[in-house]
Amino acid sequence: LRAEGEIRPWERRPVGDGGIGDGAGGQPGDGGVGGTGAPGDMGAMPRGDDSALDPAMRDLVAALRKDPQVLATLAGQRDTVVNRILREAEGDLAGGRYFDAENKYRHVLTLVPDYPPASLGLVHAQLGAGMVKSAATNLRQLFEDHPEMIAVRYDAKLLPHAKRVEWIRDQLMNHIDTSERLTDAALLLAYLGYQFNTPKLVQYGLDVTEARTPQDPLLPVLQRLWLPQPDKQGDADKQRQPNEHRTPSAPAPAQ
Repeated sequence: LRAEGEIRPWERRPVGDGGIGDGAGGQPGDGGVGGTGAPGDMGAMPRGDDSALDPAMRDLVAALRKDPQVLATLAGQRDTVVNRILREAEGDLAGGRYFDAENKYRHVLTLVPDYPPASLGLVHAQLGAGMVKSAATNLRQLFEDHPEMIAVRYDAKLLPHAKRVEWIRDQLMNHIDTSERLTDAALLLAYLGYQFNTPKLVQYGLDVTEARTPQDPLLPVLQRLWLPQPDKQGDADKQRQPNEHRTPSAPAPAQ
């Protein structure tokens, strides 16, 4: 339950910022979803250098690092129509009824447009339903409009089932291999890696995104919040220089 005075992620906003990409400036894992291991190298911008971020975004990144959240529900405590629908949608997600959940989250968005909990639930429902293109597009839109949601993790009941996630992973990898235009598939793959504690999957997804769209304004924030940061200057010195891109290698499938 939400403690009195606790700030929900979507109640945080970078001061003076309308989102990412609209003038604002710019745990161990390996293999498939749920594996273990160490992350690879980073992108064009050194992870430890936050000075390149817009000041408001830099403050937000610092705040999210200090207070990461894991949410067990997207619904509030009050007995409202919206919260009741959100709870019903969560029951559908947990029961594998992804299309039903998707319809309920869309219903909430007709009642409260641009409501981050419903937008996030919609992405998870679309993932479970196999609507990976829609999920990828909507995830990017959510993060650009509400960057305060980027670092949040969610209870397993708010995500597709583990077996389903393996299938989703394969679908995303196929999209990445067959269509260079669908760059948001790589972003969605990195998001799955972050939610399921698989840094090599995060690394691969962000590397693909960077290789195809190096000026993506989300990248500097995702790299700082979704990947372990170097502890020493020597670690940062090992990172690639700007504009030095390599072909990302896909992580091995989960066993």
